[in-house]
Amino acid sequence: MDLLKFQNDMENETLETAVNTWEKELNQKEKGSGYDLLTQIYGLKEAVCFLEKKYYGKEDELAEQLEHSGLKEAHARQVKKIATYYHRLSNGGVQRVVSQLIPLWCSMGYEVVLLTDEEPSAEDYELPAGVKRLVLPNCAGIRSGNYEARAEMLEKIIEEEQIDLMAYLGNMLFWDLMMLKGHRIPFVVCTHSVFSRFAMEGYYRTFVKMPFLYRFCDCLLTLSRTDVEFYRGLGIRVTYMPNPVDLSLHAFFAGGDPVSGYPGKNFRRKESRRSRGNCGKSHKGSSGGRASDCRKRGRSPERAAEKSDRRASYGGKNSAVRFSERRGTLLSERCCLHQYLPGGRLPLYEY
Repeated sequence: MDLLKFQNDMENETLETAVNTWEKELNQKEKGSGYDLLTQIYGLKEAVCFLEKKYYGKEDELAEQLEHSGLKEAHARQVKKIATYYHRLSNGGVQRVVSQLIPLWCSMGYEVVLLTDEEPSAEDYELPAGVKRLVLPNCAGIRSGNYEARAEMLEKIIEEEQIDLMAYLGNMLFWDLMMLKGHRIPFVVCTHSVFSRFAMEGYYRTFVKMPFLYRFCDCLLTLSRTDVEFYRGLGIRVTYMPNPVDLSLHAFFAGGDPVSGYPGKNFRRKESRRSRGNCGKSHKGSSGGRASDCRKRGRSPERAAEKSDRRASYGGKNSAVRFSERRGTLLSERCCLHQYLPGGRLPLYEY
């Protein structure tokens, strides 16, 4: 079936029939243009929501069929207003980076709109005055067939805010990309981990499919040159962006770094848990308190002691010295974190 016949036939058919014909009758090269026709005839939101219902969890299969569609095109435009997305603005390193990027963009003369999934809270990092924050239906609740509310909100934001670029710092929701790119808005994804993260954590399906989705980004930003080589080899438009990590001891242990204060918060939380006591805590005035407390919790005293020793490696009066020595080793290798893999190690974050 050629595209002209497909277009003529679809004008009198339902979207479901049109998508079935698109899947079965068009060849791989024609499917890209066929998708563009679907969005023109039935509307962008309607087409994306229907495909979300049909391909939820199989986004890479859909991406292969859209390889020759307009979604792959990069559209240059003058940028005056940036929309940036992350699911929340509290309690995390990426959230802190977002809170630092926004004033930087504002100082460069851009208007900025922040999109989150969570409502503002007292724990949020501070935003510059005048920065608008809009809340989307939570992406964590997206399941097959219920993307419509989020799509409607995105269309409303695109129309009312007149955004010129999307800087997406969350785990990319392909349906969001389809909505933004469908309006010819450049879509930049900022990764904040290593390319092998999903495989290391056991999410092999996600690890395999993400490169298919990243091909549709106008630009993928990564934190290491190793990632650049990996993604570039897969035909992805990718750029290296240095990791904004302050390696000072004060920042690491006290959370004083304006960019990456979260590690310090993490250490304080571990310290507070120890101060409250755990199975290694002895009852006052009882030499056998540690053992009896562990028995109550179903742990052996030996296991509790081992766990307590492991915890001590994160804190205590010698922890700063140990970290300083380790930091010197890492800096001499010109990176601040490593991922150890069988047969060697790969630098993740460049210094």
